[in-house]
Amino acid sequence: FFSFMCGSSVMSTAPLPLLFRRVQANYAAIDAGKSEGLAERIEEGLRLNEEAVRAVVSLDVFSRNELLDDVNTGDIKFLLLPFYRGELLLRVNEHDASKRIPLLRGALSSLRGYLEDLKRLDALSTEARAGWEIANSVESTDPGQLRNQKIARMKAAKAARQQMQLLTERMQQAHDDEEDDTDELQREHAVLLLQSCAHTALDSIRSVEQEVAMLEQMETMRRADGSLPLPNRVAESSEEASQRFRTLTLLPQTASRAANASTNPSNRLSYETAMQQIHTGVIPGLYTYSVEEGLRAEEAQRAMAEAQRLQEMGTREEARRAKQETADDDSEDEEELRRQRAKDDWKDNHKRGYGNRRNIS
Repeated sequence: FFSFMCGSSVMSTAPLPLLFRRVQANYAAIDAGKSEGLAERIEEGLRLNEEAVRAVVSLDVFSRNELLDDVNTGDIKFLLLPFYRGELLLRVNEHDASKRIPLLRGALSSLRGYLEDLKRLDALSTEARAGWEIANSVESTDPGQLRNQKIARMKAAKAARQQMQLLTERMQQAHDDEEDDTDELQREHAVLLLQSCAHTALDSIRSVEQEVAMLEQMETMRRADGSLPLPNRVAESSEEASQRFRTLTLLPQTASRAANASTNPSNRLSYETAMQQIHTGVIPGLYTYSVEEGLRAEEAQRAMAEAQRLQEMGTREEARRAKQETADDDSEDEEELRRQRAKDDWKDNHKRGYGNRRNIS
C-alpha cells in the first residue's frame, strides 16, 4: 500500500507517532458513533492519515523483504494507516453516485492494500487468511461456506478483543508498578489489533464491492438528463391487484374494507405471522437465523455441552470415591481380623495368657 506514495517528498512538521495517535483518535471517535462534527473529524482524519503515510514512506519504516518478526515493536502500529484511510473514506457522506464511486474505489484500494501488507508480513490469522483467499477467488463460493467462514472470523475477532482488553490491563498494571519490561505486551497487543482490524476490513470490502457494482449499474442506466428509467410494470387487472395486496398489511380493520371480501383484512397475512414464517423457515428460501443469532445459539449449545460434561465428571468422581471408600473399609476389616488372630495366638502360647495351654490342669 505504501508504495503509491513514494513519488511525493512532502513531509509534515509533526512527528510520525503524534500523527498516528491523532488519526487513531479521530477514527475511534467516529467508530464510537460520535456525530458531533462528524464531517470535520473525517476530513481531519484523512488529512492527518495522508501526512502520516507520506512520513512512513519518506522514513523507509518498512522493507519489502521483512516479516512481522523483523518489524520494530513501535513501528507495527503504523501498518494500520491504510485501514484507517479506507474506513474513513467509507464514512464520507456523499450521495452523488459520480462522486461516491471514486471514494469507494479509494477505500477498496486502501483496505486491499492493508490486507496485502499483512499477508506479505505473514501477520494474518488463520481465519482472516481463509477469508482473504475467498475474497480473491474468481470462482463462486457456496453461501453456506461464506456463512461458516464469517462465523469463524467473528469468533476470532471476539477472542482478539478480549485478549487485547486483558493485555491493556496488564500494561496499565506494569506502568503503575514502574516496570520496564513491557515490550512483549505492547507487541502482542499491536499484533492482535492488526488481526482484529483485518476481520473488519474483510467485511467492509465485501459490502463496498456490492455497493460499487450497484452504483455502476445505476450509472449505466442513467439517462442524459440525469434521471433513471422507471421499472417496467405489466398491466394487471383490478382482481390481480387486490390479490397482490392480500399478502401483508399493517393497517387496522375498517368498515369499508370489511365489506369487501377481496380486501377484508381478516383474509390477509398479519405482520407477526409473516415475521414468524420468515424466521422459522415456513416461507422457503429465506433465512432462519442471522449470523449473530447463529453464533449465540452455538455458544449456548457449547455451554450446555460443557455443563453436561462437568456433571458427568462429577458423577464419575463420586462413584470412584465411593468405591475407594468401600475398598478402604474392606482393607481395614482384614487388618483388624489379622490383629485379633495374632492376639489370640499370643494368648494361647504365652505363659501368662488366660488361654495358655500350660495353665490347663
